[in-house]
Amino acid sequence: MVILHTRYYRKLVLAAIPWGGRMMTNKKMVIYLDQNKWIQLARTVLGKPGMSQYEKVKDIILEKVAKDEWQIPLSIIHHLETMSRLEERSRTELARVMGEVSQNYSILPFMYIDKAEFRNSLRIAFDLSPIDFRNEVICKDFFVRVGWMEQSPISMV
Repeated sequence: MVILHTRYYRKLVLAAIPWGGRMMTNKKMVIYLDQNKWIQLARTVLGKPGMSQYEKVKDIILEKVAKDEWQIPLSIIHHLETMSRLEERSRTELARVMGEVSQNYSILPFMYIDKAEFRNSLRIAFDLSPIDFRNEVICKDFFVRVGWMEQSPISMV
């Protein structure tokens, strides 16, 4: 699975074109936003001054998320960076928008993905079929994805 990572918020919609269909998970586009893009999106959603140039992109994002065509997952890093904001109002507003837009979709921490990819490399080296774990990388359960539950995020044999 390829997760789109864009630094250019205005070009998000243009950049979110499937590359060989590999950015799709369960027929949904997966888009990963940097924290600063979440902040821009939240400011636009909340109607903050100076954000009018992002209105069209915001509308497309909200429409695609509402139609369940796009998943915009959060990571543990997003949560840590949001919690570190000093101003409570800003932190609360950002967290609310992130929660609504992400719809509680979360992405596994890299250490789980790295382990799974390493195990698949070993399987391939020993002429075994790799395990397709793409649908386990993103799910709608934040606590399992960040490792706060006892259940192992990727069940690779």
